[in-house]
Amino acid sequence: MKQLLFFYASWCGPCRVYEREFVTPLEKELGGEKIRRINVQEDPFTAEKFNITRIPAAFVVDGEQIQRRFVGPSDIEEVRELLL
Repeated sequence: MKQLLFFYASWCGPCRVYEREFVTPLEKELGGEKIRRINVQEDPFTAEKFNITRIPAAFVVDGEQIQRRFVGPSDIEEVRELLL
């Protein structure tokens, strides 16, 4: 199943903006099962697995296969197409 993995931290201002403007609209449109939020402080092992060095960061994955990585502002249309 294709999913968006969203890496963030609760103290990160840009993460909150990215979530509000990008992640939440996709979740409302495509459904909660398409989005997985990963707090890098609470789940450092997953963050390390994906080599997260900057947040916010997002990946579209298909199972274990990375389809595309997004850091910073992203094209919501492109991500929507990848998740369909």
